[in-house]
Amino acid sequence: MSIRQILLRAFAATLVCSSISFASSPALPVELKSVVEESKVEVWVDGDLFTVYQYGSTYKEKPVFYPLFSPDGVLVVRELSFVDQELLKSQDHHHHQSVFMGYGDVDGKDFWSSHDGERIVHKGIIEVSDSLAVFSEWVDGEGEPTLDEIRRVEFGATADSRWMDHTITLLSKKVQLHFNDTKEGMFAIRLADELREDEGTGRYINAFGWETSKEIWGKRAPWVAIRGSVQGKDVSIAIFEHPSTENYPSYWHARAYGLFAVNPFGRKDFVKGSTPLDTVLAPNETFRFRYRIVVYSGKVSKERLDEDYWAYIN
Repeated sequence: MSIRQILLRAFAATLVCSSISFASSPALPVELKSVVEESKVEVWVDGDLFTVYQYGSTYKEKPVFYPLFSPDGVLVVRELSFVDQELLKSQDHHHHQSVFMGYGDVDGKDFWSSHDGERIVHKGIIEVSDSLAVFSEWVDGEGEPTLDEIRRVEFGATADSRWMDHTITLLSKKVQLHFNDTKEGMFAIRLADELREDEGTGRYINAFGWETSKEIWGKRAPWVAIRGSVQGKDVSIAIFEHPSTENYPSYWHARAYGLFAVNPFGRKDFVKGSTPLDTVLAPNETFRFRYRIVVYSGKVSKERLDEDYWAYIN
């Protein structure tokens, strides 16, 4: 039996049925608005801003989704230092930019922290309708394209939840690429400081009921969530990973200081004494990753999270 089957069976054994979920709640209208002159696509839910896809020149290292609001209208991601210059001296890890994608070692190139000038460059919008489709290139420090990225993002909402489904495809440009094992990746949120586990109100939980970053960091699981409060309002944020994702279920780079990331390739850094995965992407082949980010009003129960995860994958 594979590790995927073992973990899925273990997760299924923890489930308790719940009568409330976004699957059974009335959907709210979602509208996407492309603002070409400002290099952004806004996502509105029933007249309220949910998030914005930002791809302009201000976002030099990578396009990101910023801001990101709860159904109650509170900002659940950290302010960006290049948007608010007063934060430059006080913030750690400036490359942790709201909702973002990257990986720290693609044949020695760092597309996570952009240490040597690596960038993920927005090249074009393929479609803006009821979903968003975009094309980007992962470009090394010398300006040479390394990877193509095609991403489709679909959105949904109910009265107490907002979500976006990311389907991300990576294609090697020319040569065989090694995604060397590192904890620095891959799909991530940098949480608002009030949701930090070490200095704020946040507390992580995963699909097996384990809690706190100490118990969750480096472990594999189908989903992880954090529950806390921002500006006096309770919120929960979950990342669900779809079983079709490469190397599912992934490892979780969930930090008490507010980084919340899912990483399919970092085994050597996460599991003491393990051998590297040495993941290879051959020319003209693809990796595909599928994730749902859900932002809830309130501190939702594990049972609710379980049910919403199953609604996502089925």
